[in-house]
Amino acid sequence: MRDSREKPLPGPLPGKLNSGPGWGVPANPLLRGDQALALCRAGDSRPLSECLRSVDSTQGRRRVAEHLKTQPYPHYEPADSPGLLIKIDSDGKRTLGRFVNRRFQAVKKAKR
Repeated sequence: MRDSREKPLPGPLPGKLNSGPGWGVPANPLLRGDQALALCRAGDSRPLSECLRSVDSTQGRRRVAEHLKTQPYPHYEPADSPGLLIKIDSDGKRTLGRFVNRRFQAVKKAKR
Protein backbone atom coordinates (compact mmCIF):
# COMPACT_ATOMS: atom_id res chain seq x y z
CA MET A 1 0.00 0.00 0.00
CA ARG A 2 1.32 3.43 -0.89
CA ASP A 3 2.01 6.04 1.73
CA SER A 4 -0.08 9.15 1.12
CA ARG A 5 3.11 11.26 1.40
CA GLU A 6 4.67 9.57 -1.65
CA LYS A 7 4.67 11.40 -4.95
CA PRO A 8 1.99 10.35 -7.43
CA LEU A 9 3.10 7.96 -10.12
CA PRO A 10 3.90 9.60 -13.46
CA GLY A 11 1.40 8.78 -16.21
CA PRO A 12 -0.28 5.44 -16.73
CA LEU A 13 1.16 2.33 -15.19
CA PRO A 14 3.00 -0.05 -17.52
CA GLY A 15 0.69 -2.89 -18.39
CA LYS A 16 -2.33 -0.63 -18.78
CA LEU A 17 -4.08 0.39 -21.94
CA ASN A 18 -5.53 3.87 -21.80
CA SER A 19 -9.02 4.23 -23.16
CA GLY A 20 -9.62 7.81 -22.10
CA PRO A 21 -8.52 10.42 -19.61
CA GLY A 22 -8.15 8.84 -16.22
CA TRP A 23 -9.32 5.45 -17.45
CA GLY A 24 -7.16 2.38 -17.73
CA VAL A 25 -7.93 -1.17 -18.71
CA PRO A 26 -5.56 -3.70 -17.14
CA ALA A 27 -3.56 -5.50 -19.81
CA ASN A 28 -2.58 -8.19 -17.32
CA PRO A 29 -5.12 -8.83 -14.55
CA LEU A 30 -2.63 -11.07 -12.72
CA LEU A 31 -0.19 -8.19 -12.11
CA ARG A 32 -0.21 -7.33 -8.41
CA GLY A 33 -0.07 -3.74 -7.22
CA ASP A 34 3.48 -4.08 -5.88
CA GLN A 35 4.62 -5.52 -9.23
CA ALA A 36 3.00 -2.64 -11.13
CA LEU A 37 4.64 -0.14 -8.81
CA ALA A 38 8.05 -1.79 -9.23
CA LEU A 39 7.66 -1.74 -13.03
CA CYS A 40 6.73 1.92 -12.95
CA ARG A 41 9.69 2.84 -10.76
CA ALA A 42 12.14 0.75 -12.82
CA GLY A 43 11.77 3.16 -15.71
CA ASP A 44 12.45 0.42 -18.26
CA SER A 45 9.16 0.97 -20.06
CA ARG A 46 9.13 2.14 -23.65
CA PRO A 47 6.20 3.58 -25.58
CA LEU A 48 4.23 1.02 -27.56
CA SER A 49 4.91 2.94 -30.79
CA GLU A 50 8.66 2.53 -30.24
CA CYS A 51 8.27 -1.20 -29.59
CA LEU A 52 6.21 -1.67 -32.76
CA ARG A 53 8.73 0.30 -34.84
CA SER A 54 11.50 -2.10 -33.82
CA VAL A 55 9.58 -5.25 -34.79
CA ASP A 56 10.52 -5.27 -38.49
CA SER A 57 14.19 -4.50 -37.93
CA THR A 58 17.33 -6.57 -37.54
CA GLN A 59 17.13 -6.14 -33.78
CA GLY A 60 13.45 -7.15 -33.71
CA ARG A 61 14.03 -10.29 -35.78
CA ARG A 62 16.96 -11.21 -33.51
CA ARG A 63 14.72 -10.83 -30.42
CA VAL A 64 12.08 -13.09 -31.97
CA ALA A 65 14.69 -15.71 -32.93
CA GLU A 66 16.13 -15.69 -29.40
CA HIS A 67 12.66 -16.07 -27.90
CA LEU A 68 11.73 -18.93 -30.22
CA LYS A 69 14.88 -20.82 -29.22
CA THR A 70 13.64 -20.84 -25.61
CA GLN A 71 10.41 -22.61 -26.58
CA PRO A 72 10.02 -26.39 -26.25
CA TYR A 73 10.98 -28.66 -29.13
CA PRO A 74 10.26 -29.31 -31.93
CA HIS A 75 11.29 -26.05 -33.58
CA TYR A 76 10.42 -25.16 -37.17
CA GLU A 77 12.18 -22.99 -39.71
CA PRO A 78 11.41 -22.16 -43.33
CA ALA A 79 12.83 -24.40 -46.05
CA ASP A 80 14.11 -23.34 -49.47
CA SER A 81 10.96 -24.64 -51.16
CA PRO A 82 7.65 -22.77 -50.75
CA GLY A 83 5.14 -24.53 -48.50
CA LEU A 84 7.77 -26.65 -46.77
CA LEU A 85 9.29 -26.39 -43.31
CA ILE A 86 12.25 -27.95 -41.56
CA LYS A 87 11.35 -29.56 -38.25
CA ILE A 88 14.18 -29.57 -35.71
CA ASP A 89 13.95 -32.13 -32.90
CA SER A 90 15.64 -31.83 -29.50
CA ASP A 91 18.41 -34.21 -30.61
CA GLY A 92 19.19 -31.95 -33.60
CA LYS A 93 17.54 -34.17 -36.22
CA ARG A 94 16.22 -32.08 -39.12
CA THR A 95 13.20 -33.27 -41.15
CA LEU A 96 11.77 -31.63 -44.27
CA GLY A 97 7.98 -31.64 -44.45
CA ARG A 98 4.70 -29.77 -44.28
CA PHE A 99 1.61 -29.61 -42.11
CA VAL A 100 -1.40 -31.57 -43.34
CA ASN A 101 -4.55 -31.36 -41.20
CA ARG A 102 -2.48 -29.87 -38.35
CA ARG A 103 0.02 -32.73 -38.37
CA PHE A 104 3.59 -32.49 -39.59
CA GLN A 105 4.28 -34.96 -42.38
CA ALA A 106 7.77 -35.59 -43.71
CA VAL A 107 8.28 -35.38 -47.45
CA LYS A 108 10.85 -37.30 -49.44
CA LYS A 109 13.56 -35.22 -51.03
CA ALA A 110 13.47 -35.32 -54.81
CA LYS A 111 16.37 -37.18 -56.37
CA ARG A 112 18.28 -35.16 -58.93
